[in-house]
Amino acid sequence: MAGVQIVARPPALYGYCAACHGANGAGGIHFPDGAVSADLRPAALEQPPHPYTLALLERAISTGIDNDGKPLDPVMPRWKLSHRDLRDVALYVLSLK
Repeated sequence: MAGVQIVARPPALYGYCAACHGANGAGGIHFPDGAVSADLRPAALEQPPHPYTLALLERAISTGIDNDGKPLDPVMPRWKLSHRDLRDVALYVLSLK
């Protein structure tokens, strides 16, 4: 990400993914509105009937639309990233164990 600060609209509660999803992507953080941060590990992302593909994960990160085409809870930031940075973040998430 070349040292460029990224932003989200609306502004994110925290400025980095691991604050909500954890260093290993396990999620499980409870928020005041009742939302719980998603588990980003493969076993969770690959659940049928609509497993997350790279494109669907990029869409979730940037627009807040999940793999079923439904809006994610507003607590999930809609990150504004360059195409390359968005791809890098999504590939990183898909590499979590």
